[in-house]
This record gives sequence, C-alpha cells and structure tokens, in this order.
Amino acid sequence: MAAPQMACVGTLHVPCWDFPPTVFADPSLNVVKLRIKRAIHAHRMLRRLLTACIVPIKLKFGVLLVTKTGDRFATFLEQMAVRRERVYQYLFESEYATQLRPAHIRDAALSYLKMGGKSLRPGVLLISCGAVGGDESVALPAAAAIEVYHTWTLVHDDIIDRDVRRRGAPTVHVEFAARGAAELGFSGEEAAHYGEAIGILAGDVQQSWSYMLLHDLYHKHGL
Repeated sequence: MAAPQMACVGTLHVPCWDFPPTVFADPSLNVVKLRIKRAIHAHRMLRRLLTACIVPIKLKFGVLLVTKTGDRFATFLEQMAVRRERVYQYLFESEYATQLRPAHIRDAALSYLKMGGKSLRPGVLLISCGAVGGDESVALPAAAAIEVYHTWTLVHDDIIDRDVRRRGAPTVHVEFAARGAAELGFSGEEAAHYGEAIGILAGDVQQSWSYMLLHDLYHKHGL
C-alpha cells in the first residue's frame, strides 16, 4: 500500500490514503476489505496517540481527559473534546433519551452519561471516519451507540464486582439502593436488591438504546 497523505480532520492532521473516487464506488469485496484495513490502521494509530498523551480539558458535559505529556498533543485532545461534545449532545437530545420511563430507570440509565467520561471509543470512531474520507456527521449515531453500549457494560460490571464508586460518585446500584430506602421505604437487603434490580434494568435499557442509535444510521442516513 502506498504511503499515506495527511488529511485535515478539524484542525487535526491524520493519515489518509489517496484513492480515486471510482474505488469508493466499487462495492467489490476487495475494496471493502481495503476500506476496513485503512480504518483499522487509523484507529490503531489514534489509540497509540491517546495512550501517549492526555492533558486536562474542560468539557461542557462533565469530566476531563487526563494525560501526562503537556502540550504536545493539545490539538489532538481538543479535537477529541469537540467530538465528545457532539456525541453527548446527540445523546441527550435524542428522542430515545426523552422517552425513558419510569423515573428511576431513566435516572439510572442517564447516571454515568451525565457524569461523563473520557469517551475514547466514540472519539476515535469519528476521527477515524474523517481520516479515511467519511462524513463524521453521518457516523455520529454510531459513535453515540458505542458510548451507550460501553456504559451499560459498566453498570452491570459494577454490580458483578460489587463496586461502590464510579467516576467519583456512587455506582448505579448503590445510588438506587439509597433512593429505594429514602423514597420507597425499603431497608437492608430489600434496598440492596432494589438497587441491583434498577442497575440491571437500566443496563438492559441502555443496551436497547444503543441498538436504536445504530438504527439511526439507516433511518436518518440510509446506511
């Protein structure tokens, strides 16, 4: 494969291979494999950058990116932050988020998302999309789906591991054990069971939500 050219994604320059437009119109298996190979290469390179850097960045939707090497990757991290903002805006403004019921399930499903996180997976997806010539706005539902899917695994994992803190706050099952006691009068094992039940159901809702976000790729963009 020829050496990559540098493509501009926002103000970030990333590698991109120069192929004629006819290649991208060709649906043959070899071309599909080539596209996938290029996307995987860009993804791996960006992951290496992420593990090498990280500086604190103020974000609208909560938490910061944390890194070790000062300003060297400041532009890259700024671009990651921009994409994180887009993903969370898409999530919180989606029709699915407004339809979550009942209140405890809704609050639990949104809990970790409102806390925020590094959002490396959706950020890398969007930058990789741009690096290989794709339209990031079209890929936004997929990026949002990845963030929600990852979040439900955290909710369930915290129950399995009996963790009590996540991102500096109580885990979902711990929070809703307390709310079950305070708001519904549960005590002891009943409260703990209620918290775990809400956590399991909230994770299930998030998993379904992620599938619906992927459906947006077809519903909104015909993919």
